[in-house]
Amino acid sequence: MRILVTGGTGFIGQRLCRSLVARGHELWVLTRRPHAAAKLLSGSVVLVSSLDEIANNERFDAMINLAGESVAGGRWTERRKQVLFDSRVGVTEALQRLVARLENKPAVLINGSATGFYGDAGN
Repeated sequence: MRILVTGGTGFIGQRLCRSLVARGHELWVLTRRPHAAAKLLSGSVVLVSSLDEIANNERFDAMINLAGESVAGGRWTERRKQVLFDSRVGVTEALQRLVARLENKPAVLINGSATGFYGDAGN
């Protein structure tokens, strides 16, 4: 399969990408840091730093969206929560625009994001 992965250099993404490549899938990875990603991800992986680099006639069987700022990056201030939110929603909206312009639509989009519940904070 030809698969587009966002968040492919993250904690889960790295392992997923290595597994997909080992199984013979053709992988495209959206990354903000292509040079760092090239060191992390071996095999036949196409790295793009913007979804705009993907031509309208490209074909993907699946898209896996794991992108998002790390939730472990500090205190969850109002500003930090907005960054976490925007980093997930922004990429999801960009993928939606990509799918809309692709001549061949992927069969599936898998969208994952960290969730958790830490009890009643009293507010």
